[in-house]
Amino acid sequence: MQLDQHGYANRAFGDQYLAKEVSKHKSLFFREKDANGVLISYNDAVTGKLRLVPQGDIASAIRSDYEKMTESDLIYSENPTYDDLLAKLADIEGASK
Repeated sequence: MQLDQHGYANRAFGDQYLAKEVSKHKSLFFREKDANGVLISYNDAVTGKLRLVPQGDIASAIRSDYEKMTESDLIYSENPTYDDLLAKLADIEGASK
């Protein structure tokens, strides 16, 4: 969110060459699988399929975890509410398309 507040997100979304290069690099060196064991496609972030807002059952687990972290002072900056955080993530996700 901090990067978006300073205009970096929009600049990054506008540089498709850089985005493709980052996607290739992450695919080679940071291979990850999702909760279903499917290899994550970093190319999705380049082709308008970026998803930042959690959906389904995991959304409530993430909410609970975020609230515990903020209550325990594990996040050392101003803590937006979970709903505000999701709204901002939805804005960024929309801008990436």
